[in-house]
Amino acid sequence: MQSVLPEHMIRVTIGDLVLGEEAYILPWSIAIDSKNRMWIRTDHSFNPAPFGTSRVRITRRNGYYSVDSSTFDGGYFPLSDHDLVQWMDYLAPVVLE
Repeated sequence: MQSVLPEHMIRVTIGDLVLGEEAYILPWSIAIDSKNRMWIRTDHSFNPAPFGTSRVRITRRNGYYSVDSSTFDGGYFPLSDHDLVQWMDYLAPVVLE
């Protein structure tokens, strides 16, 4: 016997945002690779408004995510080349605006 997570409890992630939709994320949802390129972890959750440490404002664009530079203080996590390859299905490019 095994339970199935009820639909209302399924986590909504950054990757579920629609084009033009804005949200607020944790700073460590942004990764920087060894070439200093910015990525966003699309498998992370978001908030519809600033809440706690979810203070980085993002907007989903066509093929990338826009990050409001006035809300990004440089908090991120470093992404190794190994992790870049391993997580590529969950990464999307970031444009700092």
